[in-house]
Amino acid sequence: MAFTEITLTRSYRLAKAGEPLAGMRLRFTPTAAMTNAGDTVLPKVVEAAVDAETGELSVALAANTDPDTTPAGTGYVVRELVGTSYARQYAVVIPHDAAGATVDLGTLDEVTAPELDDYVSQAELDALATVVAGKAAAADLTALEAELDGKADETDDAGATVVRVPAAGAAVGVPLALTQDTDGEFTLAPVADPSDVGYDLVAVLGQSNSVGNGENLDVAMLDPTHPRVMQFPAAGAYYRQIVVASDPLQHQQAQPAPACVGFGMTFAREYVKTIPSNRSVLLVPCGRGSTGFSDPNYSWDPAATPAQLNLYSNAVAQIQAALALNPRNRLVAALWHQGEGDTAYLNQAQYAARLDSVIDDLRALFGADLPFLVGPMVPERVAGNINAGYPLVNAAHIDTQSRKPRTFWFPGPTGCYNSEANGGTIHYNAAGQRILGGGDWGRNIEGYARGLQFARANVTGTPPVAPTAVLLTQTGAATMTATWRRAPGRHTAFVVEYNTGSGWTVATRNGAVACDHTQTLTGLPSGATVQVRVSTVNEQGTSTPSPVAALTLITAPAQVTGLAAGTAGQASQPLTWNPAARAASYTLEYKRTADSTWTSVTGLTSPSYTVPALIAATSYDYRVTAVNVAGSATVSATVTASTAAPIALLTAVGTGAYGAYGLRKLKSDYSGSAVKVRRSSDNTTLDIGFTAQGDLDTAALLTFCGANSGFVDTIYDQSGNTRHLAQATAAAQPQIVSAGAVITRNGKPSMQFSGAQSLQGNVAGLYAAGAATTLGVYTSHTTNASDSVFCEGSTTGSQARYILGWWSSGGAPVLQATDDVPNTIKQVIGTAVAQDGALHQVTALDTGTELGGFVDGATNPASSAYTRSGTVTLTRFVLGGTTYGASTLVSPYTGFISEIVTFASALGVTPRQDGQANQKSYYATP
Repeated sequence: MAFTEITLTRSYRLAKAGEPLAGMRLRFTPTAAMTNAGDTVLPKVVEAAVDAETGELSVALAANTDPDTTPAGTGYVVRELVGTSYARQYAVVIPHDAAGATVDLGTLDEVTAPELDDYVSQAELDALATVVAGKAAAADLTALEAELDGKADETDDAGATVVRVPAAGAAVGVPLALTQDTDGEFTLAPVADPSDVGYDLVAVLGQSNSVGNGENLDVAMLDPTHPRVMQFPAAGAYYRQIVVASDPLQHQQAQPAPACVGFGMTFAREYVKTIPSNRSVLLVPCGRGSTGFSDPNYSWDPAATPAQLNLYSNAVAQIQAALALNPRNRLVAALWHQGEGDTAYLNQAQYAARLDSVIDDLRALFGADLPFLVGPMVPERVAGNINAGYPLVNAAHIDTQSRKPRTFWFPGPTGCYNSEANGGTIHYNAAGQRILGGGDWGRNIEGYARGLQFARANVTGTPPVAPTAVLLTQTGAATMTATWRRAPGRHTAFVVEYNTGSGWTVATRNGAVACDHTQTLTGLPSGATVQVRVSTVNEQGTSTPSPVAALTLITAPAQVTGLAAGTAGQASQPLTWNPAARAASYTLEYKRTADSTWTSVTGLTSPSYTVPALIAATSYDYRVTAVNVAGSATVSATVTASTAAPIALLTAVGTGAYGAYGLRKLKSDYSGSAVKVRRSSDNTTLDIGFTAQGDLDTAALLTFCGANSGFVDTIYDQSGNTRHLAQATAAAQPQIVSAGAVITRNGKPSMQFSGAQSLQGNVAGLYAAGAATTLGVYTSHTTNASDSVFCEGSTTGSQARYILGWWSSGGAPVLQATDDVPNTIKQVIGTAVAQDGALHQVTALDTGTELGGFVDGATNPASSAYTRSGTVTLTRFVLGGTTYGASTLVSPYTGFISEIVTFASALGVTPRQDGQANQKSYYATP
């Protein structure tokens, strides 16, 4: 048997959040001993931890290359562990021909794991030394204790060895008990005192972000309750009662509506993992929105006497009431998130003094070592120049960890704020609140949960600890930003050094305060490789430097070449160009050739783009610039191209219409106007025609109406048959201009009918022709009434009607023919369309023996056979309802009509589809 070594890899990340699976490790145990040259080789158990920052596993394992073994490969039992619990156990076989390569564990078949031999306990002991303290394998418990820096020399009440080290993957370091069961297996768990049953209190203090205003609460998955996380409400029906905690917590004021997310619950779910099972978390929520130290009504200043309530005093009373419930309850942390309310009133020194007074007073009451964590305001709010006080209060926040031991501040996530309807950049959204509570290593954000470990370690008199990593980001051609991951410990300042090839230079600190963990480096040589290292400073001196980080500056991208215009549409122009070297994105600019102002489209990541919303039959200029973090390239050569001329609907159909009514040119050789409009100011009327591109001349329309409203007196028949429709009664005219603005749907002019308007004419003839087709563009209705969009009817006493555009009360398209009696000759009802007022292309098709239709090109309603019968007397055509008997308007329409074109024949498939496509394209219907 020949031995070698293979590398086994796998990714472990949370399915929903995409974050590394904290505390995950794997233990590999060979399923049998191996022999080589007559010697028996004892199996070696290997344990490896998943990288907490990347979620990646990489472990070297022994394997054999002999294809004649059975099975052909090396068998391992795999135990997956999270924290101190087994997640699952299975077995895999590494093929003999994989030796020497890298193998993804996820590609190997999993089988039931066999029983393990006695050697496992010793191997697990070896692995335990690595997991617990990062030390070399120990031979026995005594050696293991020695490896743990002499800190395993005490026992708890159960006789377990106490190890004072952080748990693997835990957010907060706690004492751990090292125990060995009857099978010889060692485990780690937080130290548990059977008599120490009680709550760890966590006070949540501040204004609206502490209350929790994060949009998109997800109780089912991302924001669940926890059986060991409770709350002590400051208001409401459960005031000062211990109840299960859930978002939103019951703070001092009424909770946001709808329910929102705060950081307290995420913190608690992380913190409870680190404490013994006989203790639980009791959140004490005391926040109130729009408050501060300078608020005259609700103040956080311990010395203030506000008109309504001193929030600090109220919080103290809440904490004391919760502590009084059990002598073993204890306050373990105060989580502060406030500052926005004071930015207009306090400078940095004033805010810092008041915040320090809160910290001092709390510690005087609840212990000098009480950890106090300061959360960040929304970064976009701080940088947004809302007022000059935001950077000052932000600086006071950051400097807290320097002014006061056992405190900590961490940065906030960008891009994680609410919609404008819920405070905009002043409030973190749900994702941001979760990051505040639990942290995000990918963003270099510790959050309150990990921050608690940092606050506990911020002790005066301890030596400085170097940052664990430096992260570099290029921000310009000669600039970069350095941020670093702080190690738990006290830091009052940092020394930043950089090297561009000529030795190390100490950077002049340009952060808001000395202990800020960011640095902007400027004036760097173009294209240089820049090395950066950072040292921590406190009262005890300066630490050794951090590991060195390096980044090579990229230069500006190359000029775009090969810009070409493809075949243009009536309103769009496709463009392509050659990819430019070093381009991160592209900026496209375009303008009408006759104009001087360019319109920009930024952030394009592909070397192609189709410019939308152009004017038909118009010449445009186009140019493209490559962009990256170093800057912009020279702009490309300009390309000029014209959009296609518009195709009139009747040209697309290829068949003459019976009547054609619309707010664009429908027939290429039509020379008349579209509509006659009456303006509200003096009831004067004016014919409105078309632009050169065939659109309604809205400029002439607005010039005529001014700031007034306009109503359609007449819509002209563009078919050439002079079947015009009119309305002499002003109150019954549909509206086209509202207070100086053209009424539109999908960006195109449209007539608005409000349930009492219509345009009519004695021009019926579709039913009499024996077959008919209509192509219309109008909205679904928003009422529960039955609406007739258009029809043929009568005002001569006949009850007949021929309705080819009708929405039922449920929103379904309906087609119907009725004789004079009235007897229904045929009615066809389709599938309901959403009653949301959206614009649709609607077609009716009557062959004389079958009646059906289409909505947005899809069959609706389905065609159904019928036989014409009875006497049908139809004289009048109506837009906006129907008419029959003695009535002038029945089932009036509420909605918008943009275009109705009728044909006295059943169009074939191709002309019908061409007409539908023409309307859908112009009006951008579904």
